[in-house]
Amino acid sequence: PNLKIEDQNKIKKSVALTVLLSKNHRVYYYEGIGDDPNPPPDFLHQTNFNAKDGIRSEIIKKKKMVDDMKRTGALGPKDETTVLIKPDTTATYSDLVNILDEMNINDVKVYAIIDISDIEQGFIKATEDASAGTPR
Repeated sequence: PNLKIEDQNKIKKSVALTVLLSKNHRVYYYEGIGDDPNPPPDFLHQTNFNAKDGIRSEIIKKKKMVDDMKRTGALGPKDETTVLIKPDTTATYSDLVNILDEMNINDVKVYAIIDISDIEQGFIKATEDASAGTPR
């Protein structure tokens, strides 16, 4: 299901987790819907599909956060964890299948596959450039 831009804007930032799929099975993610073109550099996090500390643990964390906010009344009972999946041109079909599997495994009821924006591709490049300069 593709969400139109106006539908994306209706999603509360607090319930949204945006997942970017890129080359070499890299998975990037951030809280919210990415409507701020000038995020701080620590805004984009990199992970993978590993069973331990991969994207699954971030999805679980996000769901727990949303559930906690619903319990305290900060979110309404109808608010659901929403995952926006944005593959870039270098992402593989198998990664897309893997992230969709994660939606099922983690019982994420609301998710959408959306075109990645130029800004987000810039985030990935900047993150890759920054990590490339890190001595190993």
